[in-house]
Amino acid sequence: MEEETNALPLENASILSEGSLQEGHRLWIGNLDPKITEFHLLKLLQKFGNVKQFDFLFHKSGPLEGQPRGYCFVNFETKREAEQAMHCLNGKLALSKKLVVRWAHAN
Repeated sequence: MEEETNALPLENASILSEGSLQEGHRLWIGNLDPKITEFHLLKLLQKFGNVKQFDFLFHKSGPLEGQPRGYCFVNFETKREAEQAMHCLNGKLALSKKLVVRWAHAN
């Protein structure tokens, strides 16, 4: 009986790791210059592949309401496209700031 209960967490762990591999196309892009527009950033990202989802975030309330938050999320069609975008864009100057590009992780 103990063997069966010990096997369950391992099965769940493999399911979780497979799910996280499938989500390996999502990037977090930070340190965005406040003057960069959603349009220009999207045009830049499309050079690396098919953008499936793009979330450019703004402050919803407070003194910075309506201003960009300084980061965004992008989902590419393939992991290869996401990796290429990350390697090419991380540390590159966009207006006055160097972009920070990392894998997005759901916490």
